[in-house]
Amino acid sequence: MSTEEHINQLTAQVAALQAQLAHCSQSPPPPQPSAAPTPAPKLPKVVTPTPFSGTQDNLDHFKAECSLYLSMRSAKFMDEWSSILFVLSYMKGGSAGPWATQKINRILDTANPAETMWAEFTIELNEMFADLNHQATTRRKLATLCQGDSSIEELIQEFKIHGSISRLGNVGIVNHFEQVIHPWLHESIYHLKPSISKPQRLLELIEIISIYC
Repeated sequence: MSTEEHINQLTAQVAALQAQLAHCSQSPPPPQPSAAPTPAPKLPKVVTPTPFSGTQDNLDHFKAECSLYLSMRSAKFMDEWSSILFVLSYMKGGSAGPWATQKINRILDTANPAETMWAEFTIELNEMFADLNHQATTRRKLATLCQGDSSIEELIQEFKIHGSISRLGNVGIVNHFEQVIHPWLHESIYHLKPSISKPQRLLELIEIISIYC
């Protein structure tokens, strides 16, 4: 093959390659695989409220559970009516059941639609079921407590929960606590350890019990 023929052959190959490149550049790129949809975030678990029958001692606990659920599942409750109906649906039995039934019927009565808003509903709920003299009730509860078969830890927990509500003051709470613990425990604190001065706060008394008893 002469030099001229070899050059012509190479020129033809270069032209063919250029044509292939031009064709590839004009062709659309292959479709990209579609991205997988982002999964919806999982909502944290939250239990539904414990049904409320109207017992005064359970009202604050019931309201706290309802508020927690409504807060954690706020997307489900588009307006105040739906929130109120949800709370009413967990008021069953006792004096709460009939009251809730009346409220539900009033809200759902299309002929006479209720204009009850959340703030008004909570006021009505408190007026109907809240203890109007919570402080006196708590004091009576502390006065009637008795350690009995309960552990000292359980008794301490009761006083921590109800002590601030009673407004007895530090000395008053200590006096009540001393009256409800086992007599042998009281004796071991003050008679067997006469050097111990009388504590002025419940936490001081708890510390003494943990050290010497």
